[in-house]
Amino acid sequence: MSHSVLFAPSSLHRRVRCPASGTMEAQIPDEAASIYAEEGTAAHKLGEQVLQRPEFMCVDYIGTEIHPGFMVDDEMAGYVQAYVDGIRELVGVDNLLWVEQKVSFSEYAPDGYGTSDAVVYVHDDKRLIVNDLKYGKGIRVDAQENEQLQAYGLGTVLKYTGILDIELVTLRIHQPRLDHISEWTVTLAEIYEFGDLLKSVAELVLSENPPFRPGEKQCRWCKAKAVCKPHAESNLTVITGGQVINFEDLTKPLDPVVPNALTNEQIAQLLPEIENISEWCSAIKAHAQHQLESGYEIPGYKLVRGRAGIRSWIDEAEAEKKLRNMRFKVNDIFVKKLITPAKSDKLLNKDQREKMSDLIRQPEGKPTIAPDSDKRPAINVKPDFENLESASA
Repeated sequence: MSHSVLFAPSSLHRRVRCPASGTMEAQIPDEAASIYAEEGTAAHKLGEQVLQRPEFMCVDYIGTEIHPGFMVDDEMAGYVQAYVDGIRELVGVDNLLWVEQKVSFSEYAPDGYGTSDAVVYVHDDKRLIVNDLKYGKGIRVDAQENEQLQAYGLGTVLKYTGILDIELVTLRIHQPRLDHISEWTVTLAEIYEFGDLLKSVAELVLSENPPFRPGEKQCRWCKAKAVCKPHAESNLTVITGGQVINFEDLTKPLDPVVPNALTNEQIAQLLPEIENISEWCSAIKAHAQHQLESGYEIPGYKLVRGRAGIRSWIDEAEAEKKLRNMRFKVNDIFVKKLITPAKSDKLLNKDQREKMSDLIRQPEGKPTIAPDSDKRPAINVKPDFENLESASA
């Protein structure tokens, strides 16, 4: 693994928390990018192109293949436009904008560099705003103490020091599909403090025996989590109620841990670990499938053909021709759809949009469990004591 990959901004949260993650990941071959990663790349390309062309909006690209296999649709256009609008608002009339800026922090971590989605310089308070688009919607990401954003900030400061008068750096994350913007403003001194931390972490990562420090955040996206012994031992210790598991002796039976009923306090202790353990199990399953697909054997398991996919026309024009020859009516073989609210934004002016606003609905997000540290307001639900009483009667 090259140093540029070892210290890629997106991997720094792992290196900082578990220096051995670099050595472990270097032994795992890269797998094909997931459809979610490819979708994120497509969204970034759309945002980049629209930001570089002030006269354009994202809806202008609907129907365009922005990335191999990905056409811009109403949904992507709407969400990416929210990001673009946020950047354009920051730029205003007088401020400076750089899109897809290559930045380097290699003096702190060997070959460390990355690309910042959008950098804005605000003249009034001599501030750099380093923006990062996160198109995913699975995990809410905050800017505070975010290693990836701090690396972008450090590289941007190093790039423009001596060119711009910089006093503050704002790190800003845009997650339009979660309607979430998070920002964190730091001083130059704090940016350079992160650089010093990065330098000490790099020394550990490149040492002969870097330490393993498994944990939820660093293990979540680690390529090696399916085969990492310290990670497995940590998870099994949680599962077995605190018994320390060592893979050198798995023949010893585990003491049974069968509580009659978990209290809410005990559940609260387990909740932070459940997602980590669940993802570890998923990673093991994915690794096993990859091994089987590569021709290796997993004792007791085999590859089988899954459920067939959705049928589609090989040649729509030929299918249309044959259906027409069968004398079907046009309305029977074609579906006419009203344009979506996102697409209507391009047609309507401000007054017209206001007139249409009462005809637009946007479902609320479904209730989901989150830690108290989550910035979203809590949903207040009263216990249904009446049903409890009737059930016990």
